[in-house]
Amino acid sequence: MKDLWDHFFFNYSFLEDKAVKRKILFIFLFLFFSFVESESFLFAQMPLATGPGSKILYIIYSNSIYNYDPNQPVSSVNPILNTITLPSNPAGLAVSDNLNASSPSPTFYAISVLSISYPWRFHYYDGTNWINTGYYCSCAAALGAGGGFIFDRCGSSIEKFKGNGNSNVVLSNINSANNDVAADCAGNFYILNGNPPQWLQKYDTTGSLLDSFNIVNGPASSLTYNRGLAIVGNKIYSKFNQGLWQGILIGHSIYYSLITSGGIFTGTGVTDISSYAGSAFSNVKASADTLYYCSGGPADTVYATGLGSFTWSVLSGPATITGSGDTVSITTTANSTILLSSNANFPCGGSGTDTVHIIYVPIPALSLSSNSPLCKGDSLQLSAGSTSSGLSWLWTGPNNFTDSNQHSGRANMTLADSGYYSITATIHGCSGKDSLLVNVKPLPATPVAGSNSPICATDTLLLNAIDSSTGVSWQWTGPNGFSDTLQNPVRSNAPLIDSGKYIVKAILNGCISKPDTIDVGIDPLITPTVSISSLPAIIPAGHTDTFTANATNCPNPVYQWFRNNVLIPGATGNPYIDTLGAGQHISVVVHCGPCASPDSAVSNSLTTTGIPPGPQKWEFAVWPNPVGESLTLSLSEGEGTARVYNAIEQLVYSNKVYRETIIDTRNFAKGVYFVEVIYADGEKVVRKIIKE
Repeated sequence: MKDLWDHFFFNYSFLEDKAVKRKILFIFLFLFFSFVESESFLFAQMPLATGPGSKILYIIYSNSIYNYDPNQPVSSVNPILNTITLPSNPAGLAVSDNLNASSPSPTFYAISVLSISYPWRFHYYDGTNWINTGYYCSCAAALGAGGGFIFDRCGSSIEKFKGNGNSNVVLSNINSANNDVAADCAGNFYILNGNPPQWLQKYDTTGSLLDSFNIVNGPASSLTYNRGLAIVGNKIYSKFNQGLWQGILIGHSIYYSLITSGGIFTGTGVTDISSYAGSAFSNVKASADTLYYCSGGPADTVYATGLGSFTWSVLSGPATITGSGDTVSITTTANSTILLSSNANFPCGGSGTDTVHIIYVPIPALSLSSNSPLCKGDSLQLSAGSTSSGLSWLWTGPNNFTDSNQHSGRANMTLADSGYYSITATIHGCSGKDSLLVNVKPLPATPVAGSNSPICATDTLLLNAIDSSTGVSWQWTGPNGFSDTLQNPVRSNAPLIDSGKYIVKAILNGCISKPDTIDVGIDPLITPTVSISSLPAIIPAGHTDTFTANATNCPNPVYQWFRNNVLIPGATGNPYIDTLGAGQHISVVVHCGPCASPDSAVSNSLTTTGIPPGPQKWEFAVWPNPVGESLTLSLSEGEGTARVYNAIEQLVYSNKVYRETIIDTRNFAKGVYFVEVIYADGEKVVRKIIKE
């Protein structure tokens, strides 16, 4: 029943849910009272682990007891306030087998100062109250218990209390008053000196020195005020001003480190630390249960903790041990087991041996691949393989490249990304390495595309590219399925569907440049025509007339007038004014754009009537000529009657006209017409028009 109590009631601090704690407490009390006939004790919270060697530390802070498990993280329930209150004016705290009653055991011991005339009495906790044993000591600053004794430090002396009488001095003239005392299950006691040079000494129950240990990495001298000492297994715990420190014994040196601070661990509020005595430094322990040895690598280092002289030997496997004593080095070529032994006598069931398993790890064999060589702007692909499994990976490379994936990559490569890419594959601290070279090639310069565009259909298209790089090849693409690898391709007899965008790229060492584009225009072939008309329409000999050329399918026409088929120098305008003699005729040749076929057109000829003109008083003009849907007739002055006759002299229109009249000609049939104007004085003027 006591073990059940110890387990559930003393160690329930790991449960953070209060409702769960209450349920466990209820269950325990039910079970406990079921066994009350056989279990005659009942006491408040003493969360001890079962049996000697408990890992719980009991800390007096501001006259209260706190339970702390140094193997668990600090939390809201670690440390936790103990439900047992201390006696009045306590000095020191010890956890001991009950020296004054059969139960509860183990229990707490403390020294209480009752009054000036009745000082320093030993008290123990009976499960409900603190009981005054009536026995006293000279004074008390700290307590430690083990092996049936309680040791108290009084100034520079150590006194021993056996439960059946007052304490007596077993050791005097301690070197420093800044010290504390602890004991093991065999009744040996230990004194820690907190002042530099710091040390720990071991004495038997009679006060004879058994061993001395150096303190390494202890706290600074200005902060070494020591308030408590507890030894749990192979570890030492002590409260200095900065916090709680832990020491590990290796050989005859104790290596200290600060493990927690803040809260109850910092400052001077702590007055003592105790634990239930086990066998101090009771077990020989190797620094590792399992080590991995890397094939061909440096030796594994192992050290021993505990007391005595150490011996290392190979239990199995081909391991080789180098060195002796506290620390040795081990190499092997296959899995091995190493035995650590000590010649020390360990009381209270301690062990003098330990084993270390050495697992042989071959260096991982690697295979690497990539898509190198690359061109600038490409994406790199890296891949690693191995026959080993469970590996972790690390890629490194130029330009600060790192990646922890087995298969990696890098986008938009630059020239600075060229170089060796290395990978490290690791398992159990053993690494295999390999690397490969990645080459990033530059892109050729962007070429400049050109052509002889615009051209006419059926002409020859000439393409050209200019590039500042040397040794390049070419890649052309374009409309109508065009492709070519020449620098200056030729496309003969180009049809209209060859119009569009032509793209050229330069290729150098397999790398393709950025493209350049040129728009090629191909114009259709056209057949030009030209006709001329005159004002007036009938050309009397010796009369100055205005001749107009009308060109069709002729962009940007260039005119040249001819008289009697002879070129008239300087006659390139349109309209053109000239005076023809009797029997002379006039014509024009028009030169059209590059896609005209033929490139020139010859007009009709206009010939004079051969009758010299008489005095002309009246005149009029008609336009357009040829005429479409309407004809405009404009008199120079006066008024008259306008008549229109067709080619067979039929009258198709007659009406009064004034300065300007529009005649509807939509119903006129195609052909030649004559417009006659009869002025008021009987003068007649005639013009010829053509209806299209």
